[in-house]
Amino acid sequence: MSPGGTDNEGSTKQNILNVGYVYLVLAPFLVGTGVEASYYLRHFPVYFGQGLRYGIGALILLVVARKELKGLSAVSIRDWLRIGLLSATGLYGFSIGMVEAVRSSSPTAVGVVIGCAPILIAVVSEASNRKLPSRQVLIGAVVVASSTAVVQGVGEVHVDGLLWSLLALACDSLYSVLSAPLVPKTGASLLAFVTNAFAAIALVLTQIVLAPIASMSLTPRIGAAIVYLGVFVSAVAFMFWYKGISVIPVQLAGLFVGFIPIGSLIAQALLGGRVVSGAEMLGTAGVIVGITVGVVPKTYVARLLRHLRYE
Repeated sequence: MSPGGTDNEGSTKQNILNVGYVYLVLAPFLVGTGVEASYYLRHFPVYFGQGLRYGIGALILLVVARKELKGLSAVSIRDWLRIGLLSATGLYGFSIGMVEAVRSSSPTAVGVVIGCAPILIAVVSEASNRKLPSRQVLIGAVVVASSTAVVQGVGEVHVDGLLWSLLALACDSLYSVLSAPLVPKTGASLLAFVTNAFAAIALVLTQIVLAPIASMSLTPRIGAAIVYLGVFVSAVAFMFWYKGISVIPVQLAGLFVGFIPIGSLIAQALLGGRVVSGAEMLGTAGVIVGITVGVVPKTYVARLLRHLRYE
């Protein structure tokens, strides 16, 4: 093979990685904007609202993945069990944990707990391969988690809220770890469709069993919030995330979860007129620094350390 061919292959591979990183930035950022949209659902039957938004996401993804549906017949029973576990934890379990956590604790306190996801993802993803996370990725994850806490601020927390937050944290981490080996077998859009469909059915049933709907007021603002969550969070963000982890190792992808509070912060500033504080700007910069520390090639890190040593 000619040197030019080798260069072209390297350039193509780098372009694929760059696109993967873009997906990983956009997905959690959109999820963060959904936090502001969810605020408008606080007087709406909560599990039913979550079920509706996953249902909308599933319908959109069904259209996107219609050509891939025949691939479901080739999915093994073992992979179906993984898909079921992914839906039960990363979507259904996470939604339940978040809803119940904010009943007794402030959203900021819950956000700080969830912000530890990059650390847990790095540890669990490597533990599943009987490895320890690299020091570089772990340092980046700690910086991201710490900076997320700065962005979120400090809020009131109670024991019940803390336990539900820990459940949501575990489910959020499993979401990435469980989905990574499934995406190559199903494709991003098909996996996103199936998991959204499962979560929609489970959440609506939960609403019926736990708190049957006596009355429901669907205002234009609530309807718009549900549609936004369904389109941009349940459909687009999920598909982007799956596309991202199909080319980026999951322990690195977990670092990008730090963009969730940034998306929430910007949405609050644009829609709610919130003034961003200096501490929040500092935390945002810290998230970006932590991600950079985690994903920069080790050769660059070694070169920088040598340069600093001889300065």
